Amino acid sequence: MAERLLVGMVPKSTSNPYFVSCRQGAEESARELGLELLWDGPEHDDAARQSRVVEELAAKGAAVIAVSAIAPTLSPNLTLLRRRGLRVLTWDADVEPAARDFFVTQATPDGIAHALAFEAARILVGRGELAIVTTSQQSSNQRVWLERMSARVSEAYPSLRVAAVVSTQEEEQSARAATVDLLRKSPGVG
Repeated sequence: MAERLLVGMVPKSTSNPYFVSCRQGAEESARELGLELLWDGPEHDDAARQSRVVEELAAKGAAVIAVSAIAPTLSPNLTLLRRRGLRVLTWDADVEPAARDFFVTQATPDGIAHALAFEAARILVGRGELAIVTTSQQSSNQRVWLERMSARVSEAYPSLRVAAVVSTQEEEQSARAATVDLLRKSPGVG
């Protein structure tokens, strides 16, 4: 019997519902393709832990590593893995292009920025202050989305202002608490 290709997948957070869904899809695809999937990652937003997991999966013999990178600081590790012959791809959140073979994304940063800015303007009827509660500002995709959304709001909706940006480190309870706190302190923020 032929040995199955070992693939390591590393999400930003194993507790985030988005990545729980990603795992289900990855497991289904691995079964269909006859691959052995190793899924592991930090429970919450922890770039150092994610880096260790990548190294552990490589040490276990993964031929392919797929990572939703918490931070671009993972680039040197991934570059070394590529030099050792592993295939590296990023999904959801990227690293430096030289550190991976290719990147898979669900949407462009501009598309996300336009959609979020449009929806905020729609809800606030084009004026007022809004707060952004995000998972992580250290993640490359989150940073770009925030930059582009803020730029889009000021460019397309001059009567709207981004009043606050709060990072919640990939934790749902933290996001809920931050939202309640923002609304309590600034009732005019939408």
